[in-house]
Amino acid sequence: MIKISVIAPVYGVEKYIHQFLDSIEKQTLQDIEVILVDDGSPDNCPQILDEFVQKDSRYKVIHQKNAGVSMARNAGLVQATGKYVYIVDSDDWLVENALEELWNVAEKTNADLIYGDYYLEKEGKTELIHIFDKNFQSENVKTIKTMHCAVNNNDLSSPVKCQEFDRINHFGGAPWRALIRKAVIDKNQLKYDPYVKGLGDDILFMLHVYEYVKSVAYVQKPIYHYRIMELSYSQGYKKNILESYELIFDRMEKYLNDYNKDKDYWNGYYFRVLIYFQHAMDRYFKNENNPKTKQERMNEMKNVLSTSPYKEAIRNLPLSMVANFKQKVTVILLRFKCYRLYWMLKK
Repeated sequence: MIKISVIAPVYGVEKYIHQFLDSIEKQTLQDIEVILVDDGSPDNCPQILDEFVQKDSRYKVIHQKNAGVSMARNAGLVQATGKYVYIVDSDDWLVENALEELWNVAEKTNADLIYGDYYLEKEGKTELIHIFDKNFQSENVKTIKTMHCAVNNNDLSSPVKCQEFDRINHFGGAPWRALIRKAVIDKNQLKYDPYVKGLGDDILFMLHVYEYVKSVAYVQKPIYHYRIMELSYSQGYKKNILESYELIFDRMEKYLNDYNKDKDYWNGYYFRVLIYFQHAMDRYFKNENNPKTKQERMNEMKNVLSTSPYKEAIRNLPLSMVANFKQKVTVILLRFKCYRLYWMLKK
């Protein structure tokens, strides 16, 4: 059996694709397959991929009509034959020995999920992110639950009381954070959900993966370069952002109810609602490209905050879960309905 299947959806990333493919070519682990899914990319990526796969029989490309990142990832999962899968973004790139480092931990621990650190690439600056305090491997149910909840709330600085770590830093659900045992996905028929149209589908997927995970591991070594682009999907003006959030909220609440999750999971969800609301402030309410007047936008913000799940998130989210000072201030201001002051302070 192939050790690792790398899956990469490709769409409109001609500017970055060569750097990504070069990092694949340089991987020190040889027993891999690389599945490149051209999701109807409108640029020269399809031709670049076709040329690239000619170099090595371990590489293959799937061409499909544009169907979104969720369907592209699913297409890759169907074709994957590795013991583990590593799902990445084609506008980022891998550290040269990333797959070997992950595989070595997998072989040593036989864990279902193996995490590593990553470099945050933003505005020409590189920052190394350590997710946990130290290397660990665990089958502890409480530890796995703590990580499971953190898929939604990203950071955890309040006392965790886990033997393996004291805090979680910049965690989240991005697929490139962890190597995943393919059998967990296959046995439980897990797929990315196209209903949410690419927003939060990775978080939703990992929430479901964790339902079946028995062991986790972490190596404190960088494996990935995550690029934050100025005009990425998560930034800029988006007219229908609130409607997009309704889709992911619908699916997350369905997940929480279907699995009868306790308040720890719901609190993680409320944290996610808060994060999305803050994104909506940047991308919609206070965005200079929004054609509505300032008063119209402020009134709309107030109305949104009085609806579910925003009002429940603001009312119920424990401040102990909010590590960032600015976010803590946000919760307090919104909880006491100091909307105008929040609007003035929000930049």
